[in-house]
Amino acid sequence: GEHPPWRAARSRALRAALQGRSATMAAASKSAATDEAATRFTVELEFVQTLANPFYLHYLAQNRYFDDDAFVRYLKYLCYFKEPQYAKYLVYPHCLHMLDLLQAASFRKQLAHRAFAEHVHTQQVFYWRSYRANRIGES
Repeated sequence: GEHPPWRAARSRALRAALQGRSATMAAASKSAATDEAATRFTVELEFVQTLANPFYLHYLAQNRYFDDDAFVRYLKYLCYFKEPQYAKYLVYPHCLHMLDLLQAASFRKQLAHRAFAEHVHTQQVFYWRSYRANRIGES
């Protein structure tokens, strides 16, 4: 037996609908993954910039975050912000210098002392005060 023509048409329509649904689901899945990646980037961008604050670093040291190997690895991971395609989003680029300093265990250990955090902050202020003059001198 031969099948009636409407049956073949219905099968084609069903296949087309399923393919369309599959494409829609794939697009939705891709969109969700894109949203998740954008959210993760935003959270990491905000966090890495908090590292520009020596008093926040002191807080992290006081609360033993730097004793956690996973947290130290996370700081290493965040170094991707030094790449130009990511660094362009930073409002506080000084965080990259702090991120470099945080790679050293000795710096992380010193941050537990309030006087050291204050010293780092003072050095930041001196840098910011002389930055423009230093840049003019370079030209």
